[in-house]
Amino acid sequence: MHEHPPVWSSLTPDELEFQYNPQKAFPDFETYRKKRDPFNERALRDLERHADLAYGDHPRRRLVVYPASGGCATVHCTIHGSIR
Repeated sequence: MHEHPPVWSSLTPDELEFQYNPQKAFPDFETYRKKRDPFNERALRDLERHADLAYGDHPRRRLVVYPASGGCATVHCTIHGSIR
C-alpha cells in the first residue's frame, strides 16, 4: 500500500484559502452572511446544542451538534478544524 501525501500539501497558501475558506471562495460572501445572521441568531437562541465537543487532540478540532427533536435520528453537525 502506498502512502500518499495529503491532497492539500501541494497547494499554495492562496489555493488553500480558496479551497477551505468560504469567505475567499464565494463572491459577495458578506452579503449572504448578513442574510443568514437572523437565522443563525435564532438557532443559537432556540435550539438545543452541544458546543465545543473535541474530535481530536488539537484544540481547534471541535464539533457543534444540534440534535433533532421529536425522536428523529437526524443531527446537524458543524465541524471546526485546522489542517495546519
